[in-house]
Amino acid sequence: MWQAAQNKAVWQLMLFTLISNTLFMIRNIAQYNANYVWLGLNNFQNQIVWLMENIVFIVGLALIKKYFINTSWRKLNLIGMGIVSTMNLLYLLIIYDVTRNVWFYVIFSTSESFMFTANFLVNVFCIIEVAPANLESVTYALITSTTTAAYPLATALSIALMSFFPILNEQDSFAEDTPAVRNAMASLTGIIVLLNWSGILAMPMLPRQRAETRKLVKKKEVSKLWAALSLLAGLAALIYTTIVTVKTSMGSCGRVFGGAGCEGKKEVGLYVAMCMIFGFCYLVPFYHIYLPILKGKEKFSFSMFV
Repeated sequence: MWQAAQNKAVWQLMLFTLISNTLFMIRNIAQYNANYVWLGLNNFQNQIVWLMENIVFIVGLALIKKYFINTSWRKLNLIGMGIVSTMNLLYLLIIYDVTRNVWFYVIFSTSESFMFTANFLVNVFCIIEVAPANLESVTYALITSTTTAAYPLATALSIALMSFFPILNEQDSFAEDTPAVRNAMASLTGIIVLLNWSGILAMPMLPRQRAETRKLVKKKEVSKLWAALSLLAGLAALIYTTIVTVKTSMGSCGRVFGGAGCEGKKEVGLYVAMCMIFGFCYLVPFYHIYLPILKGKEKFSFSMFV
């Protein structure tokens, strides 16, 4: 495992999947209460959503295989981001009561499945190309473990963001449906869309296609430091998200654990945790991508994102 992780092609992909998936998958969990109160979403309709998500995933696989197999992996991610952001912004129509038809939500809420499909295929394609000989299974385990760690970390950040909007924590607030509730919901939605799109800053760390990936592998660059940081970041993400999950189930009031805040206590831990997570997500791409540009070693171009 250590031998595989030292290859730049491997640890760079590990860092990209952790950073991009963490930022891409932050979502507005206040929608669960909003859907129940505003839309009257029931279990049957939830099952329809689940069924449609699986259909979208299968259709997405087929479309990418037939039409986009040679498309830049960066472009696939951008397409997925665009679809998810558009669907998230459509929720503003529900927030401001332009329409609160439950089937309108059921149809557009399946967009995340396409994003998952794009990310899943990009990760699989990359793993095939970067895996050293005789270390294929280890490489697959390293990268998929990092990818898996990103999802609960994104959920933990989603819960932490909710603590800044305490009015959205209760179903009663949505039942009152005041302008303050609507504006708080819209603000949270806007923040999440911006955070999702900020993942584009790490996009140049992802090779565009097989040829670029093979070129990176042939350089045979290694780094014990970045291999260690990649492994430690993935492990830290798993530990933190486990703690958040346990504390949340126990009804912890601490915002750092996803609670609504403890009365009379300053939530310093929350700000420290969020600064560390977001700092990691933005400083790593800055060091590898933008610092060389500032030093004049590389040139900036918008094409680096596609």
